[in-house]
Amino acid sequence: MSRQQYSRLDLIGEELMKLQDKKITDKIISFLINTSKYVYVKLDIPADLYVRANVLCDDIETLSEEEFDQNRLLSILYDDFLRENRMKEALFQLYQRLTVHDRRAPSIKGLYEIHNQRIENDEYYELTVRIKRKEALRGEVLLSDLSNVYPKHPYTLEMVLETIYIDFLNDIKKGGNYKAVKELLKRMAD
Repeated sequence: MSRQQYSRLDLIGEELMKLQDKKITDKIISFLINTSKYVYVKLDIPADLYVRANVLCDDIETLSEEEFDQNRLLSILYDDFLRENRMKEALFQLYQRLTVHDRRAPSIKGLYEIHNQRIENDEYYELTVRIKRKEALRGEVLLSDLSNVYPKHPYTLEMVLETIYIDFLNDIKKGGNYKAVKELLKRMAD
């Protein structure tokens, strides 16, 4: 039986390989290859939301007088997501949050492709973000836990990051960005 991967990075697989390495030379090579503190994840973001996020990041940068880009924005959003899931969000709520994109017009490219519903004239921007390896691994483990309750779920770390990003930006579209800017400035001060 093959093991399911929960991201293109397959960090769980890397960790399992480290445990299987018997020879000292294999352990040294594995240590050298897998000791990076950060990993890079590619996300497919609707182009209009990418532009909106750039404007938001410029606003934050201007107000805070600190460098602020989409990588930092997603890092804050993902930290909040992990904190919520550590403290209170049940697997059912996580699954519900991810599947909500299946029931209405999905905005996540990965879900379009899985369900053969991708609309060809939608434009996407490939955003590469850098996140801490241990946080990416934590996200994969969370998805692995989710598969114990929902064994055939199609979700990956990339889809989770896309969902967090897109939900946040869609909320800004609906309610303006004053509250979001205020909250992001507060988080930067923490």
